[in-house]
Amino acid sequence: MPDSKYSNQRFHDHPQDYLSFAWLDFFRRLREGKIRHDIFVVTSPFQCRLDAIAWKLYRNTELWWIIGHANGIIDPTDPEQMPIGMELKIPKLDEIDRYIMQLRKDQRAALPTQFAI
Repeated sequence: MPDSKYSNQRFHDHPQDYLSFAWLDFFRRLREGKIRHDIFVVTSPFQCRLDAIAWKLYRNTELWWIIGHANGIIDPTDPEQMPIGMELKIPKLDEIDRYIMQLRKDQRAALPTQFAI
């Protein structure tokens, strides 16, 4: 596969990694309807890029993987995985922020006192 902006990234899905495990819980809750989200309909080839969608909706291209994971997109370089007309679940930014804050709080609580952040 040629180099792409996604080639050095990985989805957060390794079960041994605490943060990955916690994000899997986030996506499980999204599938169950417990995380507020919007629906975004892909209407042009430009919108078939996760980073472009993340910029448009979150003003942050680094959140592309959340949109991809939330919609079961395994290979973001494959245009067949995001055809025009596809409806994408887009977690609300405040839900993502709340989840990140909880993860940080959990991490601080798990550290010994001398290593607390």
